[in-house]
Amino acid sequence: MSPLWELLKDSGAKDVRVDVLKFTPAGDFGVTKALADALGGTSEERAGLAQAFAQLKQGYEAEVAREGKSNNLAAAMAFFIAPNVMAYHQTDMSSDADMTKLMNSLQQAMAQVPAFARTIEESGSYSINGDTLTITPQTSKTTLRNLNGVVQETHANPLERVAYNWTTHFFEGIGETNLVLQPPAATSRGDTGK
Repeated sequence: MSPLWELLKDSGAKDVRVDVLKFTPAGDFGVTKALADALGGTSEERAGLAQAFAQLKQGYEAEVAREGKSNNLAAAMAFFIAPNVMAYHQTDMSSDADMTKLMNSLQQAMAQVPAFARTIEESGSYSINGDTLTITPQTSKTTLRNLNGVVQETHANPLERVAYNWTTHFFEGIGETNLVLQPPAATSRGDTGK
C-alpha cells in the first residue's frame, strides 16, 4: 500500500451528496504569470515557470474533466496532496487507483464537514509590488448549502482589500519551496495576521 493511501482510508460512507464541494472557477486573472514573474530571476526562468504552470493547470483540467470531476474541491485537494506526499516520502508517483481512492475519501469526508457547506466566491484584481501581494475584490458573496447541496442562503460580503506580505520557504527535508502569504492583521475572510 502506498504512503498516499495510508494517510487517508475510506470512511465507508457512500450516501453523502458531494454538491457542496463544487466551485465556480473565477477565470484567469494572470496569477500564474504573476507567480512566475515573482519567483523567476531571469526572463528565461520567468517564461519557463509560466509555461510549466500553464501546462500543469491544463493537464489537471483535462484529467478531472475526463473523470467527470471538474470544479470539485476534493479532486483539486487530491491533486495538491499527492505530489507533496510523494516528495516527502521520496516515492514514485501514486497510481491512478490510489489517486481515485484519495479523491473519493476526501470527497466523502469533506462533504460531511459543515464548513464546506459555506463557500465564498470573490473576483477582482491583484497586484504584486516587491514582497507585497494586494488583493482587491470587486465582487464577493457567501453561499450556504445544506449537506444535500441545496442552497439555503446567499448574501453579498463587504469588499475587503488586503495587502499580504509574501515570501518563499524552502523545506529542506522534502526539497520543496512553498509560497507563504501573511496578512498584516486579521481579515474578515478569516486570515489571522501576524
